[in-house]
Amino acid sequence: MDENCYVEPIYKTTSLDQFRNAEVATLAVSGMGCENCATRVRNSLLELEGVHGVDVFLNMALAEFVMKARSFHPMRC
Repeated sequence: MDENCYVEPIYKTTSLDQFRNAEVATLAVSGMGCENCATRVRNSLLELEGVHGVDVFLNMALAEFVMKARSFHPMRC
């Protein structure tokens, strides 16, 4: 891992009601080589409107995110 590739994780405050009325989606993510890559993917998803929480699993090449119900259409992302 290149020490110059460090990225600071961002955080988003979300209410319990937002999680109760949310959907979970899982994406396959290729090209992640280190934890910093996974953090970049996580940050990018968290910056999207309607996304409440994100977990990225580097070893499985997956990202799971919680989003506002019906806020995304897979063909438009």
